[in-house]
Amino acid sequence: NLTDIYASLEQKRSDVNFIESLLASLEKVDSLLSIEVFKHIFYSSNNIIKIKILQSMQKLSRRDDDFLFSVLEKEGAPLKNEALTLLARDSQALKIALESLLLIRSPWGRNNKVIVENIILVESLGIKEAADYLALLARRRFFWNRNIREKAAGVLKEWHDRKD
Repeated sequence: NLTDIYASLEQKRSDVNFIESLLASLEKVDSLLSIEVFKHIFYSSNNIIKIKILQSMQKLSRRDDDFLFSVLEKEGAPLKNEALTLLARDSQALKIALESLLLIRSPWGRNNKVIVENIILVESLGIKEAADYLALLARRRFFWNRNIREKAAGVLKEWHDRKD
């Protein structure tokens, strides 16, 4: 009964050793139920445990794309990194993830900081499938997009130079 499990987890949520051993056990049970328990723990944990949860989820053959996309949308760079690693296993999910990370509207440069952070994330993971999106960003007009243009062009140049 998941309700009972969740109630027990609430009592033990501050016991890091217990949570880590539970995560290790859940990653060995490749089921949708494991994912549900991971998600429950995720929502009531600190960032260190959240990262461990996403790393444990990488060992499962299944994933919850809606959950992972919500991590990409709401969380910081370290958690986005782990979620994007999971989504990169599927080309269609990766395409949607890259669009949500890199094709953000940014009137007057309002979201430029987030876009640059997302470019850095894609670069750090070496996701070359992002090249088309980066090429679009490298051509963004207007002076307030200068940092985006430079960062995107720099990543593309680095990837091109490595190929040679």
